[in-house]
Amino acid sequence: SDLAQQSKGIDVDFTTMDVSANAVSLALAGYFTTTHVMGTGLVNLLNHPQSLNTLREAIQNNSSSELMPGVVNEMLRYDAPIHVLDRYAKETTELAGVTITKGQKVAAVIGSANRDGDVFSEPDKFDISRGACDLLSFGHGVHSCLGAQMLRQVLPIALETFLNKFSSVELAAKPSWQTDPYFRGYTNLQLRAR
Repeated sequence: SDLAQQSKGIDVDFTTMDVSANAVSLALAGYFTTTHVMGTGLVNLLNHPQSLNTLREAIQNNSSSELMPGVVNEMLRYDAPIHVLDRYAKETTELAGVTITKGQKVAAVIGSANRDGDVFSEPDKFDISRGACDLLSFGHGVHSCLGAQMLRQVLPIALETFLNKFSSVELAAKPSWQTDPYFRGYTNLQLRAR
């Protein structure tokens, strides 16, 4: 709490409960997003062998640090771990001819936004060479996911460690999607790895 007080230049009084609640939120946000993206990302790499081979070669040549940010971005864009976010209209507005009144609940479908053909060329193509791009996978602004930075730090290490350990990976069974419309991930992902 001392750091928060100094960084904002205002008097902030965090309770132990405030700090604990934020720590739990950060851990859960980072855990769920990372595990979902690791699962869907691996399956997408397996379904796109050229991308998997490109990543493996970069890892073997110790150049994955150049490629990995684009790989992570594409995993997040192609299968965002959070697909729907609920928000409440701050003021009455009109969107695509529909009036949204102040306080009305609105569902933003992030999975669709990340496949917008006006923003992304070939939006339905999994392309790890796409590089940096504006994603809504973690929300935006004050509504950004607390776990975003954790995922961006942990996922490259987990992915590289996994691919270093196993030279051969394939699906052992068709993955089972979880059914919550807000999250995108598997409840069951069986791999055969050697």
